[in-house]
Amino acid sequence: MNIKISLLIHADNLTDGHAIIVGYNLFAFLFPYFREMLRMESVCRTVGFDDEQTATLIKGKPLEYSGELYSEEHKRKFTVERVMAQITSDPTDKRKLQLNIDKIPFNEWCRVKFEKLRDTFCQPVQRQQKYKGLKF
Repeated sequence: MNIKISLLIHADNLTDGHAIIVGYNLFAFLFPYFREMLRMESVCRTVGFDDEQTATLIKGKPLEYSGELYSEEHKRKFTVERVMAQITSDPTDKRKLQLNIDKIPFNEWCRVKFEKLRDTFCQPVQRQQKYKGLKF
């Protein structure tokens, strides 16, 4: 708590903008998940969840969703029916959070959906080789 006391002592010398930044950094220091929660809120809004749905996800509760999900990576929307969305801790880095769709990380889920979509439109074309006769 020495950090908090020293910040209060120097608060008189700070402008309003600096005081807000210092307060944000102090809050982020005391609550490590704070920055991750803000990042996940931004991700949820970008993907297409409304305020109420985002609040449910930020609380860590699962959310059944039907509608469209936007992927920045693929620059497109995916239409979904009754998928389960949830924010969980990242298994590779416990300090980070990730958005999951049907228990699959969102980026991977989008990649799979995009590949399926691409495969349905881009059927492999087999070329017919012309018979050129026998060569000696």
